[in-house]
Amino acid sequence: MKILVHRPWEEELALEEIVKKNYREPLTQARNIVVKAGSDVLLTKEGTLDMVTMANLVEQIAHYIKQDYRITFITSGAVAAGRECLGKEKAVKMDSRGLSTFGQSELMEKYNVLSRNYLGCDAGQVLVEQHHFSSERREETKKIFDQVYDIRGLLIVNANDPCWSYELEELKLGSDNDQIAVWMYNLLNADLAIYLSSVKGLMYNIGEKDERKIDLVLGINEETQKLVKNINSRAGSYGMKSKLKRIKQILDKDGQAVIANGKDLGVIHRILNGENEGTYFTREKRIQPYLF
Repeated sequence: MKILVHRPWEEELALEEIVKKNYREPLTQARNIVVKAGSDVLLTKEGTLDMVTMANLVEQIAHYIKQDYRITFITSGAVAAGRECLGKEKAVKMDSRGLSTFGQSELMEKYNVLSRNYLGCDAGQVLVEQHHFSSERREETKKIFDQVYDIRGLLIVNANDPCWSYELEELKLGSDNDQIAVWMYNLLNADLAIYLSSVKGLMYNIGEKDERKIDLVLGINEETQKLVKNINSRAGSYGMKSKLKRIKQILDKDGQAVIANGKDLGVIHRILNGENEGTYFTREKRIQPYLF
């Protein structure tokens, strides 16, 4: 099978590298999974919550929770939900932090309805900040998640946006759910991170005639980051750069991750079935048995 592979130590993209069919088999073995969905996934073009997409994601996650998978769902959308429930007249008077104070409860109301539909009970929620992952607090933080997993519950993780301070001056964008996904990955000793975006993966020559999804990325360095300049018009520079930066942290600890389009129905199922969905990030040693 021919796939598009990026090896960061090579000057050029390694095109159509031949690998065995089952090179994504490690993904099928994952049972402790962090799923992060960005605002571009959870919102409609009009900026309101996309209940069709949200329902599809919760239905997929619930399917695995029932099979004793440990699924942690990190979700954006609180600011948009706050804007939606307040209305334009009030919303324009508030910044993103203020909007999130109203949006968190609105967002959770939607997830509670979906969780009752697919799991028979409300969803749980944990609002996190950087200090919850400190060496002094990480064990107590982890216990919260273990309790929810034990009862096969849906757990929604959000940044505590109104009080968020991590790298705020640098980001100028409020909370960073891509970073939270890394913290959760390390806290829970997860074996897979799935970053759901509005694009189908890391793209080669996006917008050109030879545009193609990069199927496999074996490590991340400056050469990998150079690919981002080709996708600014569609995904936004900050979004993909952030994901690559955070996924590198996961790869540095021998983890694995996937970037895929969260709008696509059944996307999580296809990833965990080992299908060629999204871009798969890993170290070569993990999939060495599947390379010719």
